[in-house]
Amino acid sequence: MICKYCASHKFVKFGTRNGVQIFKCKDCERVFLGNEKFWRMRKPKTLVGKTLDIYFKEGYKLEIISDQIKVDTSTIFRWINKYSNFSHKYIESLRTQIQVHNYWLIDENEIIINGNNYYCWDVVDFRTCYLILSHVSQTRAIKDFQNLLGISMSRTGERPIIFISDRILDIRADIERLLSVSLMPNRAFERVPIEKFRITMSKRNEAIQGLRTLSNIQNILDGFAIQYNFFSDHITMNGTTPAQEAKILIHPRNWQELIEYWVTVSDTSP
Repeated sequence: MICKYCASHKFVKFGTRNGVQIFKCKDCERVFLGNEKFWRMRKPKTLVGKTLDIYFKEGYKLEIISDQIKVDTSTIFRWINKYSNFSHKYIESLRTQIQVHNYWLIDENEIIINGNNYYCWDVVDFRTCYLILSHVSQTRAIKDFQNLLGISMSRTGERPIIFISDRILDIRADIERLLSVSLMPNRAFERVPIEKFRITMSKRNEAIQGLRTLSNIQNILDGFAIQYNFFSDHITMNGTTPAQEAKILIHPRNWQELIEYWVTVSDTSP
């Protein structure tokens, strides 16, 4: 739990009101109620947050999580979709804080969903290891690469030097010719500490195999990007997260805290 006014972790119990615990923040000295549930949710927010932590950190299937927390899979999936979507919108509102460099890797993975081929594209900054964008497309055409690059540049304000994974080498010449950009093989990128990126994306690709609609897929991609950027500390970066390296000012430690940040600054409830 965090202070609803300043998002501080430093607070003390300050009596009760109608049987509800009241807390006083040590930093801003304001008092707030200890609400144990998110808005319009019947389950405790600790359980909702734990569920999101398990899904995005471990990549477990919904059936396994359901057995652990005794909540049906449809409810779990609804939580994942809902809070991935809201949290992504909140992170988007912080885009002016993001400070990445202009050396990026673009990677692509083919996945099969509901019997159809889809393509997951990822854009990662070299130095901060910040995952700028994860995006899904039904085709693997030049326009998809152009769309990916355009969204990433609008998020960061950077015009990058682009390295590509080996999986994209077969369309490299066409991209360079039609988009007037230079693409470099990713061999230099192999020296960058991205072990967490590879682990998280491997779990993500396995988790989304059972999804059926593009909107659901994109929500899951955004959720795994949040997990990687904000909650995955890198030993090779002195234990900091990519979000910290990119100078984003909020530092939630888990999904529950991230959602509480959103409620605090937006003055609304997801």
